Amino acid sequence: MSKPKPAITNRPPTRKQAEYARIIATEPKTTQLEAYKQVYNTSGYTSKNAIEQEASRTLKHPSVQSELAKYTNILENTLITTVRDWGNHDKPRQREIAQQAVMYMHDKIHGKAKQSIDVVSTTVKLSLDFSGSAPVNTLDDNTTK
Repeated sequence: MSKPKPAITNRPPTRKQAEYARIIATEPKTTQLEAYKQVYNTSGYTSKNAIEQEASRTLKHPSVQSELAKYTNILENTLITTVRDWGNHDKPRQREIAQQAVMYMHDKIHGKAKQSIDVVSTTVKLSLDFSGSAPVNTLDDNTTK
């Protein structure tokens, strides 16, 4: 009986995974589904939904995510440059378009930012005796009555 192969970590992306990531990162009008169809053979799929599921699964693959991370610095530098160069432009619409384009690309790679609220609960057990039969410490002389 053969032993199972250990999981390979830090594996570089395949040629197709790298191309899929490149299309997603550099072609803003191309959807995840369209990028998948450009790179992978989808003729065996019977429905659009099946292709969308496979495209989503591929996008979540660690090798693809690693490849997409390479584009993060480019996008962030572009955002910084856009804000710096267009931040005080005379035409507000130009500023808005440039900023939206870069933020769209950033969201496409990393997903929309999600706000979360962490709720933490703590239980406190407090016992109060109002019967008067328990000893009481006084602050004056620290004696028990």
